[in-house]
Formats: sequence, C-alpha cells, structure tokens
Amino acid sequence: MADEFDFTIDQSSTSVSAAATNTLTATLTGVDTAISNDHITFGNGNGDFVELDEHTVNITVDQAASGSTPSNSLTLTIQNLALGEMSGNTIKFGNGLGDFVSAAADFSNNKITFGNGDGDYVSVTDGTSTNNQIIFGNGNNDAVTLPSGAGGDIIITGTGNSDTVQVGTHTSPDTFGFALGTGATALSQTTVTGAQAADKIAVGNTSGLVLTAAGGLGNTLVQDGAIAGLNTVNDFINFLVSHGGLTKGDTYTADSGGNTFIVTDTSNGHVGGVEIVGVYESNSITGHILTLG
Repeated sequence: MADEFDFTIDQSSTSVSAAATNTLTATLTGVDTAISNDHITFGNGNGDFVELDEHTVNITVDQAASGSTPSNSLTLTIQNLALGEMSGNTIKFGNGLGDFVSAAADFSNNKITFGNGDGDYVSVTDGTSTNNQIIFGNGNNDAVTLPSGAGGDIIITGTGNSDTVQVGTHTSPDTFGFALGTGATALSQTTVTGAQAADKIAVGNTSGLVLTAAGGLGNTLVQDGAIAGLNTVNDFINFLVSHGGLTKGDTYTADSGGNTFIVTDTSNGHVGGVEIVGVYESNSITGHILTLG
C-alpha cells in the first residue's frame, strides 16, 4: 500500500522566442497513509504479506515546439508527505514459506506472530520502531529488521536454523527472548545485531516471555569471560559440557570474536541460548531476566 502521484506537464508553442522563459509551478499536498488497528490472519499459502510503502511522485515534462525552444524552469513544492504509520495491528502468519510484513513507515504497538514456514520476516526500512512484539515460529532463516526509535520492542525467536534479529539504536531497552532448544545443533542458531547495554535477555516461547523458575532463565549467573574459538551457541554449549557440564538453574555468558554467547540450563533441565553481537562482560540477572552490561 502506498500513495503514488503522477504529474504530466505538457507545453506546446509555435511562436515562443529562444529568449522566452516560462516557469511552471505545481504544488502537491499529500495525505499520510496508515495501516492501523487491524487483525490480519494469513492462510498457509506461500508469500502472504502486509506492506506499506513510501509515497512515490512521478514527474513528466513534455515540451513540443516548432522553431526555437524557450528556456523553462519547473518548481515542484511537496507538502506534508511524511512517512505513513503501521500501528496497533495484530498479524498472525500461517505456515507458508516467505510470509512477511514490510513497512517504510513509523512502526509501533504491533503484535506479529510467525508460523512455522521458512523464510518469514519483518522488515521496516524507514521511520521509527516502538513497543512492538514479534514472535518467531520454528521455521528456518526467519528474520526481523527494525529501524532506530524509542525501542521497547520485544522479539522472541524460535528454534529454526540461522534466525537473525537486527535492530537500530533505541532509547528504551529492547527485550530479546530465545527459545529453549536453540543451540542444540550447530545450525540451530539465533544471532541478534544492534543490542545495547541495558537491553534484556530472557527465555521465550509462542506465548511470550517465560519469567518463572520452571522454564525461565536460570537466576544464577556464571560469567566465563573471553573464550577463543566460539562461533555458535552450540560451540558454547559443547565447551560447557566439556568443562564440567551445566548446572540446572545457571545461566552462562562468554565472549568470543567480538560477540557474546548466552546459554541457560533452566531449573527443570532445558538448555538453550543466543548470540549477541558485541562484547558484554558486566551482565546481571534478576527475576529470570538478564540485563546486558
């Protein structure tokens, strides 16, 4: 969905001298577009989408003249063509492949739930991002890309292979939830880019964040510092297993190659983790939520 405005300015002359100057002026006043407060549910077909594009203005100047051609200047004034808004929507994907939400707009207070198809994504290329909740399914190669903004977004990933999250700079902490079971294999990997100090890490599932002792992040923090050679969450799990094993109720962090790896063993014995781009060695845990520091 987008506004598209077309201008065609036609000028014909049979008697204008070469020295003549004609000024053509057009003024365009736009109306902002929005997709707001809708409930949208996809079926299981591939490539279902919701999309809000930027305004497009096309200008064509046609001039026909016999004899000499006058000098022309064109002034186009564009007013109030601010980005649109996608806000307050609830969007649920089916299990098809490559479903997506795309917006070149301010993006706020949306709740988006992926299905289990591969290649689902949310991509917001302009505007700002504020207070959205996005929950992945267990498909592979799912992705979220959000711009800078006030933040406060909650993004919960699944156990699919090679899932990625990228966020812009934000003034309020974002929260990244990872699914237990992530890191069970080398391919079962989630990587978050754009996280900042004070952002939050927790366990999550399709119902939201898990903040209970039974299935939440272990509240005892073990910070292992720098460990060479870690490339995946699975690498860190294997390192822990080979160095005394994991303890129920503990959460472990380590940094390697400029990234931070976080792995938890919940009090009921389920393991999972996430990779955060950047080095964070002063973390803390309260109430089954880790705060990056």
